[in-house]
Amino acid sequence: MDKMQEITEYVNTMKIKKSFFGGFDREDVYVKLGVITGMFQKYIEEFQKSEEKQKEEYEQRLKASEKNIAQLQQRVGVLLSEKQSVLQEKETALAEKATAIEAMDAALEENETEKELLKKKSDEQQERLGAQEEELARQKDTIEELKEIQQRLEHDKDTLRRTYKEYCSNVLQQYSDSLRTLSAEFSQILENVSNLQKAIVEAESMEIFEVEEQEKTEEKNMKEVLDEKNE
Repeated sequence: MDKMQEITEYVNTMKIKKSFFGGFDREDVYVKLGVITGMFQKYIEEFQKSEEKQKEEYEQRLKASEKNIAQLQQRVGVLLSEKQSVLQEKETALAEKATAIEAMDAALEENETEKELLKKKSDEQQERLGAQEEELARQKDTIEELKEIQQRLEHDKDTLRRTYKEYCSNVLQQYSDSLRTLSAEFSQILENVSNLQKAIVEAESMEIFEVEEQEKTEEKNMKEVLDEKNE
């Protein structure tokens, strides 16, 4: 059962002892007020503990997410560095091979006999060079994909931080609204109890007054009867 529903049900169903002279027993009223106040205090404490627990759990998840993102960024950075290093080495190798091909072409012009053989080797190296250039292009595409992943991770990290700030703001707003609602409801209960106390005091005063009037009337009637007998 919800705590506020439990408090409301207690208030609606509580029974207050009657006093000897009529009305409600004052001490029992104070006891019931103490019980209601204790229930409200316990409800507020439980509500605060629940909010703190949710906040701590969300902060732990946020820290874990940030840690995972940082580790993933580090791995992406290492992989990106490795790919760039390999790419640089391949570019250097391709440049060296291109220089060698140019030298072979120059040699072909000097030696017509070896021209066909050198041309064949040159064609083979050109084919290998084309394949290496395709591989180099794929490596470049991989590097671009890694850069995009790194950018998405940064964006996700910023989004996670903004979400956390909005969550904290909402939690604080809900907590403030709940406290204001509790304060208003508790003030209303205190006002009802105060009115009840006033009604009890007025009822007790009226009871005492009526008893005194009745006693005076009986005393007067008794006196009249005695006077009639004496006469």
